[in-house]
Amino acid sequence: MSSIILPQSLYALINDGQINNNLSDYKIQVIAGSIKELFNVFTKEYPQMVRKIFADDGALHKNVVFVLDEQILDKNHIDKVAFNENSILEIMFQFAGG
Repeated sequence: MSSIILPQSLYALINDGQINNNLSDYKIQVIAGSIKELFNVFTKEYPQMVRKIFADDGALHKNVVFVLDEQILDKNHIDKVAFNENSILEIMFQFAGG
């Protein structure tokens, strides 16, 4: 199983609004080897979260960044990314500001 580290806002969505201070709890385990498979898993198991990350066609929203094993993924080539059972995927939100 791959580990997915969620931002606090997504963690709260899948845990009835509950959050805590233990960051290791913000991790879920999924069986997926690609971003497309992850989209399918999230659509099935976490439908309340999928719209915050993905567009209807499975593309990432512009403000979402995926970091796989400490490497930021290029959105232009995300469909070619594969990960294994030891991979750690972090989902982050990019914030604009000034």
